[in-house]
Amino acid sequence: MRAAKFASSKLHGVKLQRTFATGSSPLLPSDRSLAAERSDGLQQLQVESAEVQKFSQLAEDWWNPTGPFRPLHQLNPVRCKFIRAALCDQYRLNPAASRPLTDVTILDVGCGGGLLSESLARMGARVTGIDLSAASIDLARAHATMDPQIAKSVTYQAISTDGLAQQGRSFDVVIASEVIEHVDHPPAFCRSLADLTASSGTVILSTINRTVRAYALAIVAAERVLGILPRDTHDWSKFITPGQPPSRFRQGGTPYASGMSLDVASGRWGLSEDLAVNYIACFRAAARHAQASQPS
Repeated sequence: MRAAKFASSKLHGVKLQRTFATGSSPLLPSDRSLAAERSDGLQQLQVESAEVQKFSQLAEDWWNPTGPFRPLHQLNPVRCKFIRAALCDQYRLNPAASRPLTDVTILDVGCGGGLLSESLARMGARVTGIDLSAASIDLARAHATMDPQIAKSVTYQAISTDGLAQQGRSFDVVIASEVIEHVDHPPAFCRSLADLTASSGTVILSTINRTVRAYALAIVAAERVLGILPRDTHDWSKFITPGQPPSRFRQGGTPYASGMSLDVASGRWGLSEDLAVNYIACFRAAARHAQASQPS
């Protein structure tokens, strides 16, 4: 795969980059390979059982801002800023409104304890949060009851993307934030996200780039030296570059992307043009009729 190209754009005060891949991506499976996985009975859309167990053991700490999920608490305002700007642009919504995402249906995949789900609900969205960890879902449901408005706007299920797709569900927006780097089969997982997205809907992914700097900062520094994250939280081989959008997303149009960078001096995260470590990207999923016309 040749290098991705980038061009700057600014949406509602948020500087984003338009990114597209030139060349084929190793993330994109053929329909034949996916069919083979299904015929073998593999749960290709599932997160590793060890990953689920790991997060289940930490479930009680989801809403502890100084606990093991501290980095997600710090990242949450930044990813919400991106999501708000990108969706207001996609759907021509008023970014100055207090609840700009009113009546937009959003699926939060790998929702954990509900950090992002609750933030999206406060923006007016109708949110469904799913996670394979039943312990995390129980915690998310309990926390939502603390705010009646949130409780009315968010529902949670302990279910996989594959299981939800089999129910025939679809959403205006599907978000997988800090999830794809934990799954066994990223291509099949991305396909399941597309299956859950309404025609011409939006998919948002945030993850860690597969670069030497990402390995040095996200694994060596954060896990092994500073102890900001538990050891073995990440596997560098599962990191994904922003130039590898799944084909169904690419067909929908050029995506937006932004880096999420830590200002060491202030200790605060912000959006940036640096995609070398953490980044977030927004894709417009292809229309259903375009997907159906793809050759098998």
